[in-house]
Amino acid sequence: APPECGPARPDSLVASGPATGAAFHLRGVEAARRAEWRSAAEWFARAIAAAPEKAKWANDLAAACAAMGDWKSAARHFRGVSEKLPDDPVAAGGYGRALFELGESAEAIGYLERALRTRESLAVRLTLANALSAQQRLNEAAEILERAAEIEPARVEPALALAALYFACGELDLARRYWETALNIS
Repeated sequence: APPECGPARPDSLVASGPATGAAFHLRGVEAARRAEWRSAAEWFARAIAAAPEKAKWANDLAAACAAMGDWKSAARHFRGVSEKLPDDPVAAGGYGRALFELGESAEAIGYLERALRTRESLAVRLTLANALSAQQRLNEAAEILERAAEIEPARVEPALALAALYFACGELDLARRYWETALNIS
């Protein structure tokens, strides 16, 4: 398991304040672009410690934790932003995804739905469908995926997810239809 993502040690900070926090945040973004997730998480934690009023920066820290597979830390950071900024779709969607990854499908659903009310996202829609499926709410999962296929007809993921869902439900004609759709897209 990866080490837990957490706040930087206070003695690791050179200075504090919005300008220093912004510089740390920028270094975190640069590390994330190189997929250097441990480094990105450390820089984001430093940025937050230097400028705690920048609540949305915790989304970046949470995303870095998620990229390392540390879903527990990702959930903690996304939840913190979601509590401070309840209308933030990134925090709600990220927290929902982290809860789903931690096996908390029932709780994840509300956060994923909240994220979709604010901003459309294929990734959130797919995670919501998986969470609904895990709760045996298969008709709702199919509706979410059908809508995803309508919104993004050139993306293969909704067709593949629908094919798998319908196959698992024994709806072989529908499964075949979506497998063919997926093949035509790719």
